[in-house]
Amino acid sequence: MSAAHLNPEEAVRAFCDVGGAGVMVPLHWGTFKLTDEPVEEPPARAAAEWAARRLRPDHLWTLAHGQTRLLGAPGD
Repeated sequence: MSAAHLNPEEAVRAFCDVGGAGVMVPLHWGTFKLTDEPVEEPPARAAAEWAARRLRPDHLWTLAHGQTRLLGAPGD
């Protein structure tokens, strides 16, 4: 699906390529079973790439399914 999607490492690289300002919120991982990888693998790979690039851990928001997060909340 590389013609239309980024893998987790590419997504982190794209975040950095556009300036890396703000936060990254990985979207729609685990929504549909379309690959052979375990459903939790993409967010784990994104977190590993994030850490390898020494980006601020609090700027990667990997939400659980159904979880919400308010923008502009204290501490964000």
